[in-house]
Amino acid sequence: MTISPGHGIKLDLPNYAPGLAVIPIDNPEEARHYARLRKSRPYRMALTIGFCLLLAACSQPQIFENTEQGSQPKTTVKDTPTAVAEPRDGLAGFYNALARLESGQRVRPVVVVHLGDSHIAADRFSGDMRQQLQRRFGDAGRGLVQPGKAFKYFNARGVSTQQSEGWKAANSFFDDTGPYSLTGVRLKAARTGEVLKLLVDRPVRKQEIEVEFLSGPGAGSVEIAAGGKTQKLDLTNAKIRIQRFKTRAQSLSIKTLDARPVAVLGWSSYLPNRGLRYVSLGLPGASADVMARWDSLLVKADLKYLKPDLIILGYGTNEGFKDNLNVTAYQQRFESLASDLKKAANNPSLLVLGAPDSTRLPKYARKQAGTPGCKALSRDEVAQYSTLLRQKSQRLARWHAPPGLARVRAAQKRAAQNLKAAYWDWSQVMGGECGTFRWARAEPALAYGDNVHFNDAGSKRTAAALYRFLMKGYGQFS
Repeated sequence: MTISPGHGIKLDLPNYAPGLAVIPIDNPEEARHYARLRKSRPYRMALTIGFCLLLAACSQPQIFENTEQGSQPKTTVKDTPTAVAEPRDGLAGFYNALARLESGQRVRPVVVVHLGDSHIAADRFSGDMRQQLQRRFGDAGRGLVQPGKAFKYFNARGVSTQQSEGWKAANSFFDDTGPYSLTGVRLKAARTGEVLKLLVDRPVRKQEIEVEFLSGPGAGSVEIAAGGKTQKLDLTNAKIRIQRFKTRAQSLSIKTLDARPVAVLGWSSYLPNRGLRYVSLGLPGASADVMARWDSLLVKADLKYLKPDLIILGYGTNEGFKDNLNVTAYQQRFESLASDLKKAANNPSLLVLGAPDSTRLPKYARKQAGTPGCKALSRDEVAQYSTLLRQKSQRLARWHAPPGLARVRAAQKRAAQNLKAAYWDWSQVMGGECGTFRWARAEPALAYGDNVHFNDAGSKRTAAALYRFLMKGYGQFS
């Protein structure tokens, strides 16, 4: 999988010939050549010599290299402990809500809203967090979901959609025309007879579905079919606002009745249980600045309706790959946007996730001979980074974290302190710099070959680490 930072995901895994060097295979003939090479006696002798050289180099543990399958024991990545999120770190409100829920003093579900980038867009990490928290505190339903096929790799566990061709999704990362609500996505149709079906995958009694429409001047009308009943809904309004339709059903179908525009901003599935809802809304390629493209009145209406007890902000990866980012200005924007969210949601707890470790290999180094291992940048390399990159210097011809990533992480931590919010350094769970490089080459693998994104196993591990972080703090609180 190659995933360009800031440009979403492209699912076309490059093939690699395992060995002492990571060599890109560009065509089938090369693949056959390296397959024959791996069986040859000289190759095996070279492999043995290379393995001995690797052992001799063990005094430099900061350099990580890919090795031939079977040449040495598989790399095992151990969990790295992180600090506990204590009540004084800004989570007292969230912990109090959980305690009241568990003691029976609270009937209303505890709500978590997690906003972020591609790390939660496919609902792996966030889905595992939802599962763990709901196992402990009860399942109150999936909550708010982005509408339809929000983007190419969109996924939301527990729910699914079907839509006719006339529905088109607008994404606030790529398109700033708006208006957008908290979901950051708008699904729109402007032809008669377009159909959108919303389904909850698991049959549950008393299941409720709610649709969030954009109402305003010139908006169209729809026919909604659910639970054996059909109802017409006119979305025309003097002002732009959110109009909600809620019903008890396992599935729901929406059909446009004329050529006037109809826009769906999101939809929700609820269970009338005491428990917890974990709302995750991620956009591939997004930075924290994407929140500035959302309509403030619509976002405020969403947050007032959802009543979150905890907001999690999971940005930073894409910002970290911007070498010319003004970090001071970024921190100011981050604090301002996060502060606006807290005010709109009546001051819930806030958790800032420091960006996970990611590494890059410069384009000019991708087809060079040799082993592109991973090593942290030196101070001198950081200071001269732009020049070295422009000169295509061999000093950078290896995997390494972009210099901006640590700066963004530091800015996020300072912002969390100023906001009196909790902070969790995602990169420390991975063992610090070059962590994603190790994870991509672990057995089993925990990250994809792009050295940025986690696979299912890696997502599950990091979600377990965040859950432990939160629950240890909750144990101290209660």
